[in-house]
Amino acid sequence: MEAFFERDAKKAKKVIEYEKTVDYLHHNINAALVEIIDMKLSADEAKKTGDMFVILSEVEQISDRAESIAEYAMSVAENDMAFTDEAIGELTTLKKVTSELMGIALETYEKQDKAQVPAIKELVRNVSEQTTKYAENHFARLKDKNCKPKSGILFMDILKDLENSSDCAERIVLI
Repeated sequence: MEAFFERDAKKAKKVIEYEKTVDYLHHNINAALVEIIDMKLSADEAKKTGDMFVILSEVEQISDRAESIAEYAMSVAENDMAFTDEAIGELTTLKKVTSELMGIALETYEKQDKAQVPAIKELVRNVSEQTTKYAENHFARLKDKNCKPKSGILFMDILKDLENSSDCAERIVLI
């Protein structure tokens, strides 16, 4: 999102490089988990291994969403696309909530302390509600011709990528 807001193609390219690393790790960890699942495991070990497959997939999905946003940022920078102040404000707000959610989810997963799960669920609900509200605002801007359709498409894509990322973070924590 920094690359998007700052129209910084270098930051966007860095995110895309990180995503390649995540893909590499995803592939190799997945392969290792397949070998582990073939071993004689207790029921608890088998469940933990299965959970790792899900977590790995969710992390990879978050990385894919970040890559998409980085690609949008490059397109915005290259094509000098304009967004209304209202749209930028909405994306800033949604990014802030999503970042907060990611931080809490990571801490919750690392500590294996489910005390924050209600707060995470509330933040996910908040992201979902904001996404719906901001999409409605966007359609009103389009109708009033305050927004260019090409910019509007990217706006909607970013909303969905942030919402999908928050859903992934929630699924990781709920495992």
